[in-house]
Amino acid sequence: MFDELDLRPGDIAGIEDLRRLPLMDKAVYQGLTIQERGADDVPTGLCRTFQTSGTTGHPIRFLMTQRDFTFRNMNSARAYLASGYKPWQRMAVLAGDRMVNEKRSWNERLGLWRRREISSWKSPGQWLDDLTAWKPHFLIGRVTTLVLLAEAARASGHPLRGLRSVFASAEVLDDASRSLLKSEFGCPVLDFYLSFEGGCLAWECPACSGYHISADMVIMEVLRGDGTPAAAGEEGEVVITNLHSTAMPLIRYRQGDTVVLSTKQPRCGRRLPLLDRIYGRKEDMLTLPSGRRIAPQAVPHVFIPVPGIKRWQVVQTALDRLEISIEPREGFDDSARRLLREEMMKLLREDVRIDIIEVPEISRDPSAKSRPIISLVR
Repeated sequence: MFDELDLRPGDIAGIEDLRRLPLMDKAVYQGLTIQERGADDVPTGLCRTFQTSGTTGHPIRFLMTQRDFTFRNMNSARAYLASGYKPWQRMAVLAGDRMVNEKRSWNERLGLWRRREISSWKSPGQWLDDLTAWKPHFLIGRVTTLVLLAEAARASGHPLRGLRSVFASAEVLDDASRSLLKSEFGCPVLDFYLSFEGGCLAWECPACSGYHISADMVIMEVLRGDGTPAAAGEEGEVVITNLHSTAMPLIRYRQGDTVVLSTKQPRCGRRLPLLDRIYGRKEDMLTLPSGRRIAPQAVPHVFIPVPGIKRWQVVQTALDRLEISIEPREGFDDSARRLLREEMMKLLREDVRIDIIEVPEISRDPSAKSRPIISLVR
């Protein structure tokens, strides 16, 4: 791409020069081998490989060095500490994985940064039991999953108490959801703007009435539809350039969300710039014949072990019927279909008809945003 634009690395001397480069998206990276995605001076054998959960229906495999991974975690830790968390307090995470990490690190054995993952493949009642036993001070989860937990707590008559704060992420935190969580858990609810590709991009600061951008870890451009920079107070698309992704550089990467840059200056003492609002997606839940509802964050993990999937979309047309559309790539064969059906049934555990349909391209909604999970059941 540099060659096509007659550019050399030395031509990029500042943030303004980035605009001379084209925008990148998930489709560009999916068209490359894992070796082509990596930096030439970082041996892939020394990297850890991760796959995004695919919550947009568009999963990608990423490379990270241990240093990249450490910087990413330190950036998240800073946001937690800035939001009131203390290293000796317990934290619980509602995770999308079926099998969660139960190993305890050396720092946890010393009583520091103690973290318990709880699989969203369990029922909300089981989440409540696990949390009651663990007694966390802080709770992290996707908005829709936290809402399911709050509803379960209300229905049980045994509210989850003792929480200092709830950190909501990955979906838009609307006023109704915030009010429900705050009321049911009896603590503040703070919004975090997280993505696998960018890590912790921004976090809510009550003192500033906005979101601090992790501007020392990521260059965040906010662009109008014509590609020009949006002004403060104006809505625009998020494009990121990571400053810690040495194994797999992300340069002008389209995050797929829209935000509004703040016109205000920070008042809390931190000099990181602010966002006013974040417009993400609000995902649908699957409702099964028994009445059980599936947290949307669990669904993408069904697709991780299945080869040959470029993009996917799950549409629930009835309580007992799912249509799974697949944009296939090499490797999606009959055995992959069987594996996909088996993995989905492990999650559903009920008599549901599953139709798997191969399509040349998955349609988008009128806003041009991808909706990976759509429920027509109300």
